Amino acid sequence: MSAGPQQPPLTVLPASRLARPGAAPPETAPGAARPLRWIVATLDSVLDRAYGSRWNPAHQSGSLAIALMLVAIATGIYLTVFYRIGAP
Repeated sequence: MSAGPQQPPLTVLPASRLARPGAAPPETAPGAARPLRWIVATLDSVLDRAYGSRWNPAHQSGSLAIALMLVAIATGIYLTVFYRIGAP
């Protein structure tokens, strides 16, 4: 049995490459953003330790949010079409 081709290791990008262009660096961010950044960074590191960086659910939260929004839109359309207010 052959194990198949090996995948290359994941590359970790430095935080400076992950920031939005033109975004304020963490040390000059508004005062309210500092605790929020700390909470998000702590949560991300806990989830990285629990699941590994590849399977971290926080990294897929955007996809999950879009999927749930599509479910909400579909159920809203269904209710708009078939729900009757005066029906018992």
